[in-house]
Amino acid sequence: MRKRFPTLKAMRINAGLTQEDMAELLDTSKSNYNKKENGNSTFKLAEAKKIADLFGKSIEDIFFTKKVSFKETSHPTDMEIAESA
Repeated sequence: MRKRFPTLKAMRINAGLTQEDMAELLDTSKSNYNKKENGNSTFKLAEAKKIADLFGKSIEDIFFTKKVSFKETSHPTDMEIAESA
């Protein structure tokens, strides 16, 4: 299953950056970056961190589409993950 990153693409375009600019930041080829942005290849954690730092955002804000938070259950030692849209 391909995982596209529309938030990343929109942020890149709004910042006036090309895929070549992003490839240079990540020390990779434009072709390789294109594959990653379009979900045909995966970003390494270090690459995601560089991108997040560039845009002043968290990795989660750029690469995840669902918000995940922890909330307490009726048992004080138990935690469950709650998704919010």
